[in-house]
Amino acid sequence: MKLFTDVSRSLLKSKPWLAITSCCVVLLLSTGVHAAHSTGPEDLALPVDNNEVVERGSDLFSEKCSACHGGEGRGGRAPCLTCGKFLRSGNTNAGIYSTIVMGIPMTKMGGFGSTLSGEDILSLVTYLRWKENERVRSGEITPPSARVEQQLAFPE
Repeated sequence: MKLFTDVSRSLLKSKPWLAITSCCVVLLLSTGVHAAHSTGPEDLALPVDNNEVVERGSDLFSEKCSACHGGEGRGGRAPCLTCGKFLRSGNTNAGIYSTIVMGIPMTKMGGFGSTLSGEDILSLVTYLRWKENERVRSGEITPPSARVEQQLAFPE
């Protein structure tokens, strides 16, 4: 694991796009995906049925993210992260992972790629998707795939 961390940190400094892609591939292959959550065949699959990973993500979220994103990721000073709406990441797991690693320029969302391990970031994304699924099952939010974008209506 130390080798993985050392390699990913050095890649992150020199070639961030390669580091993120490499981390995603390694994590995907090493998680032993069970019931995976992904937004499509090209997306990073998440082990949302792995209680240990979800619990780790929940703990990390409470520690690192909830001050801005609110309890259970429902929004606060920063956007809701369990509503299935990730506009800046294209609503993909890999995009959310990348956003956590690198942050969002010109916003208060800093990157955590140098302070959290790849496994920790994967746990965070898994927790967010698990919580989103829980909210969909309870009927609190509609599934992102069921949302239909409304056409712009122009006044005549």
